[in-house]
Parts: sequence; structure tokens; C-alpha cells
Amino acid sequence: MKLKIISLMIVVIALFFTGIAYSVPNVMTTDSYSFEIVDDLTPPYTANPFPAHQAIDIAKNTEISVDIKDDGLGVDVDTIVLTVNGVIVSATISSGDVKTVHVSYNPTDDFMEGSTVYWTVDASDLHE
Repeated sequence: MKLKIISLMIVVIALFFTGIAYSVPNVMTTDSYSFEIVDDLTPPYTANPFPAHQAIDIAKNTEISVDIKDDGLGVDVDTIVLTVNGVIVSATISSGDVKTVHVSYNPTDDFMEGSTVYWTVDASDLHE
């Protein structure tokens, strides 16, 4: 151990007398980060259906609309299917954000007076 200390002192003295400056480099401290990969396990859900479920006295020419929301990665708009009275219809899909997608359908013909209209909507999660 004494030999190492003496050798170090000789190097420091040699550097001092030869005019070579030695400084400790300016090194940053290590920053550590982590992240977790989590699968989106919560399916999309609907909000703001119009007309509301079991609504009464709705106009014959009413538009059907609903918002599809997803709190995870978002809604896969390519999987949205709207059916009216058991028939898949061509719906208008608009979204400013994949987390909330607005779906609407304006039928070309009025619904029949006194009829009950059944409609469904299906959608899936957006996956990466």
C-alpha cells in the first residue's frame, strides 16, 4: 500500500513540475428511467346514445347516434358495426381522437309510425 501512495505522489509531483495540468473530468451523474408495458384489457364502451334506450314518442325521421369511448389505447374505427333492426347500416364515423368516436346514422327512409326500432353497435380496442 505504501508503494502505491509513493508512486501516486511521484506522478502528481512530476505533473506539477512539468506544468501539465490534470483535472477530474466533469461527468454527470447517471440518471435511471424505467417503463412498463401493459396490455389494454378494458373494452370500449358507449355513451350518449340517441334516442335513449326505450325512449318513447321519437320522430319518424330521427337520426341514431352514439359515442364509443375507450380509456386505453382507443377505439379501432375499422371494427365499428351499427345495426338497425338487424341490418348492418352505413354509419358516419367521426373522431377527433381515437379515445372518443362519434357514430351516427340518418336513415334514407323514415321509420314506420308505431314501430319499435332496435339498434346495436359493436367496436373493438385499438391494438398496436
